[in-house]
Amino acid sequence: MSIILISYDFYPNIGGVAQHVLNLGRFLSRNKNEVYVFTIRNSLNQKFFEYLEGVKIFRFFSPNISKIRGLFFLFQSSIFGFLFSLFKKIDIVHSHTIVPDSLVGLFLFSKRKIFTNHSSQFLELYDDKNKIFIRIIYKFIMKFYDFIIAPSEELKEKSIKFFNFKKDKVFFISNGVDVQRFRPINIKEKYNKKLEIFKFWNLDQRKYLIFCPRRLEPKNGVEFFVKAIQLLIKEEKNFWALISGNEYILSYANFIKNLIKELNLENYIFFTGSIPNEKIIDYYQASDIVVLPSLMEAVSISGLEALACGIPVIGTKVGGIPFIISDKENGLLVEPKNYYQIYESILYLIKNDKLRFDMSKKSRQLIENNFSWDKIVLKIESIYKK
Repeated sequence: MSIILISYDFYPNIGGVAQHVLNLGRFLSRNKNEVYVFTIRNSLNQKFFEYLEGVKIFRFFSPNISKIRGLFFLFQSSIFGFLFSLFKKIDIVHSHTIVPDSLVGLFLFSKRKIFTNHSSQFLELYDDKNKIFIRIIYKFIMKFYDFIIAPSEELKEKSIKFFNFKKDKVFFISNGVDVQRFRPINIKEKYNKKLEIFKFWNLDQRKYLIFCPRRLEPKNGVEFFVKAIQLLIKEEKNFWALISGNEYILSYANFIKNLIKELNLENYIFFTGSIPNEKIIDYYQASDIVVLPSLMEAVSISGLEALACGIPVIGTKVGGIPFIISDKENGLLVEPKNYYQIYESILYLIKNDKLRFDMSKKSRQLIENNFSWDKIVLKIESIYKK
């Protein structure tokens, strides 16, 4: 099949959608499909065209100004895509946001148009009845799409209701993980990686590494992780808590940083900023515990990557997180916003080495059996062929 993936968010960005589309393209290409990606470039120094692991990537220049970036991408990729699909037979157009990606898709000729509804912003819009114009635009665009893929049951059910799609046109397919890259390591390798990370950031050596791979925006609930660490230091001090992710919403990022100062946690919590996907594997493998304090989430790619590395995950009972964490089996589930439960869960895992080891084996087994990209891509291809 000839497939165009449209994604405003793409490699080398480190977000979940960017990684999803990169892996989808790579594994579709491995299955002998002809795969193209339409995305942006923020710099003229980046190439317009590149070839990456079998995927042909077209990058359209968009200045790094939030209010006009999408318009630049929409205008250029729509014209190019119209002409491209006029002369090149395209079987599938697969978009990954409604605006601008799915709007671009309207201008392309193809046998099928498919949308993957990744966005937690959609969940916010679903509950916000005041944004009438945006809701009308979204529903209008989706009238031209054949199928919707949702990476959580919640997104599936709400997509059916919001877009008035028939149930047999909306499919739940989880995010996936590359199990060859994200894998467990032995105790000695973990110890050495932990030392390397502490040394890289000029942090003193400590026994435990607690990792929170969340970008700084309210829906990720990072403040509840911070408050849990405040309670934890009363029982255990031999650890570093690392938070990775960009300052997606600056006001929220400043709130978190000020909270850490107010609670005198600067000697226990450290920000790494954004970590490239090829490097973040080291952080998962070096970690003892990964925490996802989210208030809203699909099937978390960060959670899948941590589990693939054999790391117990503490996650909230929201969205798709309970789909990948079985409480007391491969991790622990807590109520959203309940920082006391997060604290209790971290302490419980720290004090139970055998439990962490048992959870590690179950985590890896779960991913290999259900969430490897080899299996996920076959499910997506089956929808392409419907």
